[in-house]
Amino acid sequence: MNTKRRRLLILPALIFTAMAGCGTESGPERFEVSGSVTVDGKPLASGIISMVPEGEGPATGAEVTDGRFQLTRERGPSRGPHSVRVTSQPQKSLVPTDEPQRTRILRTTTVISGDTDELAFEL
Repeated sequence: MNTKRRRLLILPALIFTAMAGCGTESGPERFEVSGSVTVDGKPLASGIISMVPEGEGPATGAEVTDGRFQLTRERGPSRGPHSVRVTSQPQKSLVPTDEPQRTRILRTTTVISGDTDELAFEL
């Protein structure tokens, strides 16, 4: 068999092998997580929650709106302990007020078990 013909036979095999690895997830398995965030017992109007694994894995985060957040499996945290940070965002008001706007920050640790987790945080 000549070299040119051998290359033509090998090329499709190489392309198929390269494509077989495309589209697969890499890294640790992620999980869907949702939950609530309250301030003084009331739902947090607006904020950000971030989760950073204490070991290997992807960091993730979501917006908190009306006291709720949700991370889908595609963007969710991996299994294990995570440092969690919740930051409130001051409400923007059309009416000027003399009350100072406060930003609150909660830092805690939570463990993601792998089941659909419902988490609750209090600022």
